[in-house]
Amino acid sequence: MFQFESRGMQGMLRDARPTRLEDLIALNALYRPGPMDLIPSFVARKHGREDVEYPHPAVAQMLGETYGIMVYQSR
Repeated sequence: MFQFESRGMQGMLRDARPTRLEDLIALNALYRPGPMDLIPSFVARKHGREDVEYPHPAVAQMLGETYGIMVYQSR
């Protein structure tokens, strides 16, 4: 949970208003240099302000929980 203590992360969480554990997991993974650019789109798609688009129909089910945003977190 320490990842959510920074000022930037707390601001992002206020904007995103996570409602599921999957939202927290995705936002934690996106809060890194590079993927961070996708956070505004993730938030907009979550709240219906942007259409959810999938890079290919074959991945729609896999990316459904992340609103079409590819999220990857290595260990």
